[in-house]
Amino acid sequence: MSYFNPPINLFEIQLKGYKPILAHPERYNFYHNDLKNYYKLKKVGCLFQLNLLSLTERYGKNVQKISRKLIEKKL
Repeated sequence: MSYFNPPINLFEIQLKGYKPILAHPERYNFYHNDLKNYYKLKKVGCLFQLNLLSLTERYGKNVQKISRKLIEKKL
């Protein structure tokens, strides 16, 4: 999935029997301003795979901040 555009229709993927796992959700800049987007994805059954280095400043302070929020909110 692109870091610049929201995901494709995840519902269609799920209908085919797959469980979506979104890699690096902390780097999806288009979701950073509203955590509700992450909650919506989780509610429809998506799993998240956070990059361990995102908890450091490796990818920038904003990514680090979102990474920590995702963990704090158990997303």
